[in-house]
Amino acid sequence: YHAAPEGTCSADIKRAVDTLNSGGVETLVILGGNPVYDAPADLAFGTAMGKAKSAVHLSFHRNETSRSSACTWHVPAAHFLESWGDTTAWDGTVAVQQPLIDVLIDHAQGGHSAIEFCAMLAGEKDARGATLVRAAHAARQGGTADESAWRTLLEAGVIAGTASAPAAVAA
Repeated sequence: YHAAPEGTCSADIKRAVDTLNSGGVETLVILGGNPVYDAPADLAFGTAMGKAKSAVHLSFHRNETSRSSACTWHVPAAHFLESWGDTTAWDGTVAVQQPLIDVLIDHAQGGHSAIEFCAMLAGEKDARGATLVRAAHAARQGGTADESAWRTLLEAGVIAGTASAPAAVAA
């Protein structure tokens, strides 16, 4: 759950806990964070998490959530500096995130970024971060996977012309 503009994080986590408590969650997937520790104590997130048939936690470190008896699997996460991704800046500019460093911690098979993990859950055949980011940017450009455009994007780091127009503000 993500906070809605008019909502609060507390309301959204409460809604998630209510859904868990109702038995309405078969598999809970937690991408990062530590809700067993961070959620408001009166919500008893750890107890609610135990009502899902299975719970998977993707995180860089084993913490209270991944060590919880209600957590079925802990999946090691890659550090954000060793991951592929993309983002949108506050002004709307689209940027690509490239790995800046080699793997920090060798988690037997290496860690996974959130996009790689979600792609694996969705059954993507090739869930490598670079492949996913390249495909997303090719789709944004009308489906072209032109090598030259990809190299230009990697060199620039941002897609030119994607910034939003400034909003006119009157006092």
